Amino acid sequence: MIGSTPWSVPAPFTLNTDAVAILGYTPVTTYQGSVGKTCDWLVAQSRHDWRTQFPILASYPRELFDYSTDDRLLATDV
Repeated sequence: MIGSTPWSVPAPFTLNTDAVAILGYTPVTTYQGSVGKTCDWLVAQSRHDWRTQFPILASYPRELFDYSTDDRLLATDV
């Protein structure tokens, strides 16, 4: 993995969804039905500083997006 994000976790990552079944939750859409609109929304937000768009994430006491590591990699002849 290059760089880090708030969602960077050690692999493998297991998500237990037993409570979903117990509560009878039914998603209102599928991944395929929502990913395009979600990506479009994220691109629209990119016109602004992410800290103003996501203030809770911005309040974390550490750097959440390791862009400098990504930039160093992109600057090399890999």
